[in-house]
Amino acid sequence: MSERNYLARHLRNLHLNMMADGHDICAELDPELKPTWVSTIMFLKDSHRLSVMQMAVKLDVSHVHAQKILKAMHERKFVMSTPDPDDKRRTFYSLTSRAEALIPKIHELNDVISEALDDIEREIGVDLFSTLTAFKKSLDTKSWGARVIQKINNIEGK
Repeated sequence: MSERNYLARHLRNLHLNMMADGHDICAELDPELKPTWVSTIMFLKDSHRLSVMQMAVKLDVSHVHAQKILKAMHERKFVMSTPDPDDKRRTFYSLTSRAEALIPKIHELNDVISEALDDIEREIGVDLFSTLTAFKKSLDTKSWGARVIQKINNIEGK
């Protein structure tokens, strides 16, 4: 059996390894900083304040996941929360001075990450981000499960 058929496992392992490295990289900027917080900080920098739902959309994660990220950041004083005066169910989040102080370092980090990705793309000869974006778009059109089940049904004559 081809290892190609186990793409999901390889992508998961790649993700886990990159996130573990991301924890080490972020610890260089601030011992409490987490990889998922970097993009959150940059989105809040650009928007000034966001609700949990708005952040979920920007991060392309579930509402619950965005809520966990913002709660953890709030507990560690990277963001502050303000209740929406028009809707008591909604809370807006904005950066604290602690997070704002990291922005220049995050810009530097983004630059070196881009350089590292450029190195990898030169090594493998593929525009990795464009390829992954096209792959995701294809799966958004028709899911992995639907594609495989269709093939199973074709084999079984269903």
